[in-house]
Amino acid sequence: MCHYCGCREVSLIKDFIAEHEMATDLAGAAVRALQRDAVSDARALVRDMATVLRAHWQGEEHGLFAVMRQEDEYAG
Repeated sequence: MCHYCGCREVSLIKDFIAEHEMATDLAGAAVRALQRDAVSDARALVRDMATVLRAHWQGEEHGLFAVMRQEDEYAG
C-alpha cells in the first residue's frame, strides 16, 4: 500500500496493514530470540505469528479477495 492516497485510512485496509505489521514484528522478535539462543521463546513467537497470518489469510481470501473477484478488473 502506498502512503499518499489515503487508502490506509479505509478500515479494512488499515486492519490488514496492522496484521502485516504484527506478523513482521513477531518474526523480528523470533529472530532476535534465536540470536540469544532462546529457542522456546522463538517457538512461541512463531506460533503467535502463524495465528496472526492464518487469520489474515482467511480475511483476505473470504473477505477482500472475494469482493475483488466480483470486479472484472480484479477477477483474475
